[in-house]
Amino acid sequence: MQDDMYSNHDGRYIHSSDQLINAEKLASLGRMASGIAHELEGPLNMVLNTARKLYQQLSENNAEHSESLSLIMNEAEKCLASIRGLQDFSAKKTSGSIFLSINEVVMDTVNLIKNQPRFFSIIFDVQVDEALPAVRMDPSHLRQVIISLLMNASDAMDKHGAMKIVTRAVESEGRAFAEIEFSDSGTGIPQDDINKIFEPFFTTKHGKGTGLGLSVSYGIVKKYRGDITVSSVPNEGASFYVRLPLDSGAAEGAK
Repeated sequence: MQDDMYSNHDGRYIHSSDQLINAEKLASLGRMASGIAHELEGPLNMVLNTARKLYQQLSENNAEHSESLSLIMNEAEKCLASIRGLQDFSAKKTSGSIFLSINEVVMDTVNLIKNQPRFFSIIFDVQVDEALPAVRMDPSHLRQVIISLLMNASDAMDKHGAMKIVTRAVESEGRAFAEIEFSDSGTGIPQDDINKIFEPFFTTKHGKGTGLGLSVSYGIVKKYRGDITVSSVPNEGASFYVRLPLDSGAAEGAK
């Protein structure tokens, strides 16, 4: 995949024209996996709901069991997020593209996710551009991308650290974009791996992840004619940049 990417002046890795081929591969992957995903979603929801009920019933004297249930909930949520992302990506139409406030979706998603056990020891710094225009997108798709990137950052920080999220308006090649920056204080991405980070099933988590979160997020963003880029310095964290067009025709590719 090295030949399909180039580095711009600020060190971010950007997909070249071959990104269309990669997007088609991801679409095919989503279609093939959708049947299996449908079968797995029900049992996983049952596991997650049962674990949540037990977690709420346990007292502080059951710390060991609470920790085990927290682990079950976290892993089930990760699997369900990947499954729903694959289902969304393989669908022929979105469930409803609307003009939405990126800031509101970011804040709502962060407020929801930071109350999950895996984020208790992560400090969030959210800075939003109040003048940022609306984008046309299915809000569930944007939430999926945000959750996937935050879960990925949590793993990189081993659930302890700082997470910075910034929204801004940027221009590139004469077009206006809304950009969301996700910067973590984790271990960073090795240079040998950074050019493979969006490949399906590629993971640096040593068996702890599916390797689908970032590739599914990439596919979703490409649906809306946007892009995801990444920059990283080993042992100094990583930054992911999600760009979504601000023009009214941005969602044409998602119809």
